[in-house]
Amino acid sequence: MSLNTKASFVRDTTPEPVLPKKPLQSSKLQSPSKFMAAQERCPAAIEFGKYEIQTWYSSPFPQEYARLPKLFLCEFCLKYTKSKAVLQRHQDKCTWRHPPGTEIYRCNDISIFEVDGNANKIYCQNLCLLAKLFLDHKTLYYDVEPFLFYVLTKYDRKGYHLGTRRYRCRRRTLPQNRDR
Repeated sequence: MSLNTKASFVRDTTPEPVLPKKPLQSSKLQSPSKFMAAQERCPAAIEFGKYEIQTWYSSPFPQEYARLPKLFLCEFCLKYTKSKAVLQRHQDKCTWRHPPGTEIYRCNDISIFEVDGNANKIYCQNLCLLAKLFLDHKTLYYDVEPFLFYVLTKYDRKGYHLGTRRYRCRRRTLPQNRDR
């Protein structure tokens, strides 16, 4: 084989030209039922902390809140209000900076709290109503007493913010059934 010819197993390793990256376009998380009209979802949006989030499904909020186009939620205690002004008045007085349960895990700025549905009924009901806005087949809203809820949070100087990705609940195991 001459020095000027390539062996059949040698590939040309000239790199492809690198094209400039296009700027990322802002994208919204799309609902699984993207054809559902916004007026069918109640509320169609929520304001939660610094985010305005389009909802995917309706949630059975009390009648006076049920048909509002947008709800405003306190990111710490999950209280929902009809207007930004009412939420701001609430936040001036709200002393909560983390979920009302026991911190069971911490790694850097991420914590998980175990919240007892029996001891913190209103918080857990509000958590379920919030979750229903994004889960189609969620059926637990008000009967929260027999459940333990696990809430993912991220800490910053203002407090423990509800994780925007997950929460989980499980039915409480009675002490007499734990060893089985």
